[in-house]
Amino acid sequence: MSVSTVVLIDNNPLVDARERRRRTLARMAADLVRRQTYADQKAARRTLCVLGYAPGDIIMLVDDARALATLEAVRAAMVTP
Repeated sequence: MSVSTVVLIDNNPLVDARERRRRTLARMAADLVRRQTYADQKAARRTLCVLGYAPGDIIMLVDDARALATLEAVRAAMVTP
């Protein structure tokens, strides 16, 4: 792959959208774990709304955020004696 191809990929708006989604999802999951509201969808939606996430992001990402939060909580429980 040439350098010019890499530059074109890096300047692609889709790459920025994917990175934004990944970061938003990680923040949402961390907030759900911190507030311990990842187990219930209504509580998760309420938490994310109160924390100021965009309604569109909540609608699109709440299920993925809850899944990621569950994985993080299980991982933390396995590490903690």
